[in-house]
Amino acid sequence: MTSCGVVNCSRPVTAVFDDDDDDAVWCRWSETPVERRCELLMRLADLLEGRLDEFAEAESRDQGKPVWLAKSVDIPRAVYNFRCFATAAPHQLDTCVVLTGKVHEISLA
Repeated sequence: MTSCGVVNCSRPVTAVFDDDDDDAVWCRWSETPVERRCELLMRLADLLEGRLDEFAEAESRDQGKPVWLAKSVDIPRAVYNFRCFATAAPHQLDTCVVLTGKVHEISLA
């Protein structure tokens, strides 16, 4: 829905993943290895970047902002974010370590 309350288009998440069942898509995503998720995020960033004008027009209609702003800020930032998450995810730990007892803060700044 746009800033004016108008629906421009509707496309289910499943259309992106070539599947008919939203629950199956999200279940598959959660079971997808991190490396594959990163590849998909990079692919999404490439698709956004490759269709910059189209997405900027859609963002402009959706948010009621100038196309030039969506094209120079919003869509490039989305591309940056997807690439950032795609490159950061493999470096995240798979486990959490719970610290017990006294924990001292160390500031390197």
